[in-house]
Amino acid sequence: METRHAIITYRTTILWVCIVCLLAPAVVHAEEWYVSYEEGLDAFHEQRWQTAIRLFNQAIADRSDPGANAKTYGLHFMDYFPYLYRGVAYYRAGNIQKAFQDIRQAERYGEVYDAGNDDNAERLLREHLALLQQFQADQRTFTEAENLYRQKQYPQAIERFKAIGSTSPLYAEAQRYISQAEAQKGKVASRVDEPKEKKEEEIKTVDRTARDLQSGISLFNRRRYGKRLEDYFFRNLGFFGSR
Repeated sequence: METRHAIITYRTTILWVCIVCLLAPAVVHAEEWYVSYEEGLDAFHEQRWQTAIRLFNQAIADRSDPGANAKTYGLHFMDYFPYLYRGVAYYRAGNIQKAFQDIRQAERYGEVYDAGNDDNAERLLREHLALLQQFQADQRTFTEAENLYRQKQYPQAIERFKAIGSTSPLYAEAQRYISQAEAQKGKVASRVDEPKEKKEEEIKTVDRTARDLQSGISLFNRRRYGKRLEDYFFRNLGFFGSR
């Protein structure tokens, strides 16, 4: 009797061990998404953008669907918006293309608008949708300014670059172009002024020469020959020869 009881107990233990072994990976796997997500949120609030992105990647790999009041384990629930937070992290890290994809994805799911505990999610979504729309407008302005710069229309290019605000990811590049355009504008101005000065000097020389010739002709007509007359003609003949 005792032997039979021992066998039953042994078999029951083995069965429970097998059940635990089968369920354990699933339990661990179920826990991974919200652990990664919570750690990602911690990194996000500390502005460690690349770390946050990596942790949100892990969470999404384990659970791809976001959810308001998503069940974690037992009777525990949490708001799960990995695309929104990863998108904002991408934006802050300067990867605008991926930020677009994630924030649009968060908007399409719509779970953010039903948040139960996350009071920041809807505000972040609306704020960054507006920022991305502004970025698209800034891109158009930047392209226009860049084309003006390439056409050497520096004053117009500077005005367009100045239209890009300091909060835009394109601001630093716009400021670099403004500095270059200012320098190029100065060079163009100096090249324009130089011929003008030379032309004025030439006009003065021609006027002086004309007066000399007129005086020489007057002396010749009055038959006042001599060194003074020779000086007038040789000076002016030399002038015209040089031209």
